[in-house]
Amino acid sequence: MKNNEVIFSINDMERIVISLEDDLQNIDCCYEQPILLNEGFSEIVLANIPIYYAMQKFSASLQQALDIELVFHKSIIRDIGYLYNEYSFNKSLEDKSIFVEIVANKKTFWVGYKYYIWSSCLKNSSFATWMYNNRDGFIIFEVTPLYVVYDEEESNYIAYEDWIKNYKPYLIRTLSRETAQQWLEKANYIVEQIDKNIARWRAQIE
Repeated sequence: MKNNEVIFSINDMERIVISLEDDLQNIDCCYEQPILLNEGFSEIVLANIPIYYAMQKFSASLQQALDIELVFHKSIIRDIGYLYNEYSFNKSLEDKSIFVEIVANKKTFWVGYKYYIWSSCLKNSSFATWMYNNRDGFIIFEVTPLYVVYDEEESNYIAYEDWIKNYKPYLIRTLSRETAQQWLEKANYIVEQIDKNIARWRAQIE
């Protein structure tokens, strides 16, 4: 393990990894490094947004899951990733009544976003990351593929209607409460340390 590597272990082989090029004590809220899902001999990008905001969202989802507040809305009747792709990319979908919308902070959005953590918007492959409670209250961590929009003249173009036929979740894992609590503490530590960094730098220029 690298000195500045942050790891959220799922099991002996799978883990979420953030490789920091700087010490945590020296990064600010805009600092970016990809958040990776490492599976031993392969890895994918889960998110490519500032670490600070990624950890804030991660922490919020973990706390909700630990409090069993992320049981699926009754309208989520298929895999969350499948529905997300349909919601986002199926322009010919006639019946959109399954996509129940709710209002929060004066904004209207699909209820499925309640379970959303991150996504990676890359040209070669993209994924969305989710967290929810199943009907028994267990905490589920899921990674799902996202359709990548290409121009029709590009060699790797595939129509959404053809792509979705072969859709399947990339990874679904049940987390123990102990693991989720450890993840929460680590995510909170990162957020709190960056807050301290920002406060320290502000004090130095006042």
